[in-house]
Amino acid sequence: MNNYQKNVLLFILVFFLLKPTGLEFYYPTLNIIMNFFKLITMILVLILYIRKRKKINANIVILLSIEALSIVSCIINHQSPYNAIVFWQGILSLILFYEIFEDESQEFVKTIIRVLALYIIANFIHALINYHNIEITKTFLLGKKNMIILYVFPYLSLITLNRESNKKRVIMEFFISIIAILSIIISNSSTSVVICLIMFIYYLFYRLRLLNFIMSKIKAKHIYFIILSFFIVIIVFGVQKYFSYFLIDVLDRDLTFTGRTYIWEKAIYLITKKPIFGYGWDSIITNVKSIMKWLPYTDASHAHNLILSLAHKSGIIVSFLYCLFTFRIADSIDELENSNYKNSAKIVYLLILVMLTFEAYTVNVIALFFIYYYISNNKKKIENKTSKKEG
Repeated sequence: MNNYQKNVLLFILVFFLLKPTGLEFYYPTLNIIMNFFKLITMILVLILYIRKRKKINANIVILLSIEALSIVSCIINHQSPYNAIVFWQGILSLILFYEIFEDESQEFVKTIIRVLALYIIANFIHALINYHNIEITKTFLLGKKNMIILYVFPYLSLITLNRESNKKRVIMEFFISIIAILSIIISNSSTSVVICLIMFIYYLFYRLRLLNFIMSKIKAKHIYFIILSFFIVIIVFGVQKYFSYFLIDVLDRDLTFTGRTYIWEKAIYLITKKPIFGYGWDSIITNVKSIMKWLPYTDASHAHNLILSLAHKSGIIVSFLYCLFTFRIADSIDELENSNYKNSAKIVYLLILVMLTFEAYTVNVIALFFIYYYISNNKKKIENKTSKKEG
């Protein structure tokens, strides 16, 4: 198999792994077909990894443990483990793929970028054609309005971390980035707009000395503890009231973060009742105060915070393992010697943590976890690449 054939095959496999979540709504038959090929892809990747690798990476062990405990949680709660298996095996498949292509990691990342770009463009065209229907359903080709960020942000992050000097490619990346930002604006998700605009602005101005000076003084570990502490003080002390102008007047949101504080409080209460194995992956958080004013109570499919959501679905041990995984990423970033890549990695890391503080998608968060893993395992490659250029 030559390089061209290998790249085409790789593209097709990644294409299925990152399948759009909105297909189920618009094209149910196509969705079933792609789900079948996604399953085949996950099995194929697992076989390839077992054949090639002799030593398992510690981060993979952590994710495997999380998946195993999630499955156990479902079984204990008399639920099908299907959702947990698909979610975690999807994440692991992309990461195992990266390990398989360890010697060609940059080419693999370019493939991820191409697939994300294709889906972003397809989503944008679909949104323009079906704009009036989308205004009613709030569902896009890439899923519900808050899910578009799961494609746009990884794309913006990876083109920043894997920055090219080729002018044609830079122009194409810029063009697709504009489409990505417009897609987020059309989705009308305030959090997504702010996060992606910050990432896009950084992509454009990452060479600014003042910005790099500020980022050089901050460690990724500091970011980790700041975000974790910030989430805690929101729940305990209601610190958001001190940012009422920004939240209410700028973002047009209330001080409960559109009902999130109610969901967090209810999630914590439920976690204290079943802390070890949680409620399973089919569980929902019932009877929380509604974000819709005309309904006194409603249900939430997840806790709108990944740590709480994992604890609610699978228990506090799984949440602890996720926090450990996240901290290991911070440790890897702080060990980087390439200052440009290091500062970019810190920005991406910060924004991912912010996103997963306010959301906890139980579908297709695959690309975000892949970025985590890519950052933590790219240290030697980035340093070697830099030393060759300097040499």
